[in-house]
Amino acid sequence: MLARTFRILFWITLLVVFALAETPATIKAPTLFDWDKLNHGFAFVVLSFLLSYSYSEKTLPFRDFSLLMAYGVLIEIVQHFVPGRSSSLEDLAADASGLAVFYLLLPPLSRLPILREIKGEARAPA
Repeated sequence: MLARTFRILFWITLLVVFALAETPATIKAPTLFDWDKLNHGFAFVVLSFLLSYSYSEKTLPFRDFSLLMAYGVLIEIVQHFVPGRSSSLEDLAADASGLAVFYLLLPPLSRLPILREIKGEARAPA
C-alpha cells in the first residue's frame, strides 16, 4: 500500500519538477549563493527516494540513477528552448549530487521498519 502511495507521489513530483523547470523565468540578479543548485539537488534526492521505494522490492541503483539522470538531461535540453531559461552542466552536476546524497542516506533509511517492509525485508510476526 505504501509503495503505491510512493508511486503516485513519484509521478506527481516528476510532473511538478518538470513544470517548474520549464516555466519561463525572468533574468535574476547574481547572488552570492545559488539556491537553484540546491533546488536541483533536493528535487533529485526526493525523486530518487520515491523511485527507489515505488517500483522494486530490490534497490537498483544503476537503473534508478540512469533513469533520473536521463530525466535531468531531458530537462536541460528542453530548457535550452524556453525563454529566460538556459541549460547547463552545473545543473546536471547538481542533479547527480542529489542522487549521490540519496545513496549516501540509503543505508540508514533502509533500517527504518516502514521502509524495510516496502522492500520485503521485514515480515509480520506469525
